[in-house]
Amino acid sequence: MATTKIEWATHTSNHQAGCNKVSPACTFCYALTLSVRLANMGQQNYKGVTNGDLKNPKWTGVLNFDEEKMKKNFQNIRKATKPRRTFYGSMTDLFHESLDIKGKELKGLAQEVAKLRKYCKVPQVVMFLTKRPQKLLEWQQYYFPNGLPDQIWVGVTAESQKWADIRIPFLVQIKAKVHYLSCEPMFGHIQLSSDWLPNLEWVIAGGESGFKARVADPQWFRSLRDQSRQAGIPFHFKQWGEWNDQMKRVGKKKAGRILDGQTHDDFPKETV
Repeated sequence: MATTKIEWATHTSNHQAGCNKVSPACTFCYALTLSVRLANMGQQNYKGVTNGDLKNPKWTGVLNFDEEKMKKNFQNIRKATKPRRTFYGSMTDLFHESLDIKGKELKGLAQEVAKLRKYCKVPQVVMFLTKRPQKLLEWQQYYFPNGLPDQIWVGVTAESQKWADIRIPFLVQIKAKVHYLSCEPMFGHIQLSSDWLPNLEWVIAGGESGFKARVADPQWFRSLRDQSRQAGIPFHFKQWGEWNDQMKRVGKKKAGRILDGQTHDDFPKETV
């Protein structure tokens, strides 16, 4: 459990390591490079999940699961004396396609999630973000047929219309209090379908950061902001990334996160 500079979360937490690339948003994955570094620093859970090469890092397809760490993480969330917004699984995809719904990983996760209903000392939010919402939907239907605990918010990465069309239809079927989109890094215009809007409670958008960051058209963000406002959905603009609103590379810090003279820090009403 660690505090984070991610604008829409207060903490990050992980018990699982490893992943693989499935769409353009994964191309310059921060978790991949960081996993190499953590393995080189001797953190056992990250051993073997990458090729260990910082110059050309690759996932090996291995997933490492630390059951005791998972139990400790959720215990920390339940016992916290102040509200948190925890991005859980920031270094992996908790709902990786290789995981068995009935296996120890997803069964154990369900057991810890179930405890959130009764044992949180103060209101908490635990955010799951996946690029594999069909597995998340299957997991919810199997372990929580009546719906996930209110503390669990579910989101998908939707970097372009193609991936929005693939992932959002699964997301909006999940029984959860809050469904959200992470359109970051954003690589194209996204039109939100009227079929999705009734079951979307939050939209996050942002550009790409990092040495090889790809440029985003400011009109993509403006369109998503305007669609969200019209539908009454809170909109959170996380960052421009390396490129500013004039599509010039100026660096993440200088580009900032102001969109048309305003910082967009909206959260769902159920936030803590």
